Amino acid sequence: MNICFLMYPWKEIDAENDSSLALIHECVKRGHGVAMCTPLNLTIRNSVTCASCKVIKRVDKIPNSLKSFYNRTTLREEMLPLAGFDVIFMRSNPPLDPLMLNFLDSVKDDVFIMNSVNGVREANNKLYTAVFE
Repeated sequence: MNICFLMYPWKEIDAENDSSLALIHECVKRGHGVAMCTPLNLTIRNSVTCASCKVIKRVDKIPNSLKSFYNRTTLREEMLPLAGFDVIFMRSNPPLDPLMLNFLDSVKDDVFIMNSVNGVREANNKLYTAVFE
């Protein structure tokens, strides 16, 4: 499977405590292709929604610890169509960028997006749960 993590920059990851890194690590361990991009890396080229991605280069031996995995991971940059992924994980921090959601709207019928785009629009932060008694 090819998986894209739409998230904050790789350099901002806390290698010892980051849940996105744990998800990425597990995907790589299971042999999936993994790429990451930020909302600022989304674009449209020739009427195709794309992202400038950092793609994790495949290696034979994957470190078990998250810190070692993070420090040893080699990335290459590549412009990729979002519809070419099997799954997109939205892992960006609030507040969510409405423009990012518009980009995702353009591919939601072609790729499985973890978290409904419309659901994220309606409940885009943790304050949403405060209205429940």
